[in-house]
Parts: sequence; structure tokens; C-alpha cells
Amino acid sequence: DCRFKAPLTFPDTLHIGTRITEVREDRFVMEYAVFSEKLQRIAATGRGLVVSYDYVGKAKAPIPSRWRSRRR
Repeated sequence: DCRFKAPLTFPDTLHIGTRITEVREDRFVMEYAVFSEKLQRIAATGRGLVVSYDYVGKAKAPIPSRWRSRRR
């Protein structure tokens, strides 16, 4: 999903930030923010659910444990 907070116009310089906020066995949640230098504020925020998928097996696949256990 995306929540638009301010309209963007050209030219502008945008900074996009993302972070993972939740990790489960076969999926994770990412949050996003779009910052406008021209407006000096966040212009949009968003959130997405990413599911790991095995294209050969045609099914959800577990995220490797070494990825799930990685912390900053």
C-alpha cells in the first residue's frame, strides 16, 4: 500500500528509505518512505508484504534461516 502525503513535481531530488519490520518463516514486511528535498518533508509512505516463492516447485518457500536470524 502507499499513502501519498504531498504532491511531487519535477524537478526534485527524492530520497527513498526502506526497512524490514517483520520476518516470518516464508515472508517479510517492508516499510518505505519517500522524502522530497524540494518540500523538505516525507511525500509518501508505504508498506509491502513479500512472500518467498519457489518457482520450480510452484509453492511458497521458507526464507533461509541465516537470513531470518540476521540482525543489525
